Amino acid sequence: MVKRMLYYCIALLAIGVLAAGYSWFREQRVRAQAAEATWAFLVEERSQENALLDLGEVDLNPSNLTLAVMEQRLHGPALSKPGDFNSTRLGWACGKARCAIWASFLVPFGGEIPPNTTPAGLILTNPSFGDLSNIKVGEVHLGGSNEKLVKSSGMAGLPSDKPFRRTSWDQNWDVAWESLNGEVDELVFSNQNLQRQLSGEQGLTAPKLKK
Repeated sequence: MVKRMLYYCIALLAIGVLAAGYSWFREQRVRAQAAEATWAFLVEERSQENALLDLGEVDLNPSNLTLAVMEQRLHGPALSKPGDFNSTRLGWACGKARCAIWASFLVPFGGEIPPNTTPAGLILTNPSFGDLSNIKVGEVHLGGSNEKLVKSSGMAGLPSDKPFRRTSWDQNWDVAWESLNGEVDELVFSNQNLQRQLSGEQGLTAPKLKK
C-alpha cells in the first residue's frame, strides 16, 4: 500500500514537472514568435522610411497628379495589387508587403494604366513617426504639425473623438488625416469626382481605400 502511494506521488510529481516544462516551453515559443513579429514589423517600417528619404524632396499635391507625374517624381511603383471594385493599387516606398505611398486607379488589375490616368485615391503614411519634411502635399508634410489642416477644416479649437478628421482639399479631392501627438501621421486623399462616377455607374458605394 505504501509503495503504491509512493508510485502515485512520483507519477503525480512527474506529471507536474512535465506540465511545468511544457508551459515554460510554450511561453518561450510565444515570446520568440512575438519578438520575431516585432522585428519583422520594425524592419518593414525602416525599409519604408529609408525609401521615402531616398526620394528626396517630393510634392504629391493630388490636384495635378497622374500616373505619369507620380512615376516622374517617385519612379516606377514597387508593388502592384488588386483593389476593390476591379481597381489597381500601386505602391511606392515599400517594404516586403506594405508601402508608405499607395495610389488607387480605376483600372482592372493586370490591365494597362494610361500615363494620364488620375488616381481615385492616394494614401501617404509616415512609417517612422518622425519628421519626414521631404514628402510634402502642398504646405503639409509627413510628421509636421497638423495645425494647417485643422484650421482649413474649420475644426480649430474643437475636440475630436474620431481617429480621422476630414475636409475638402479642392473641388475634386477630400482629405482625411490621422495625427499622432499633433503631428501628421497619415494622409488619405479621395477623388470624390471619380468615386461618384464609379458609384453611379455600378450603383454601389464608393470603394474604401486600403493601406
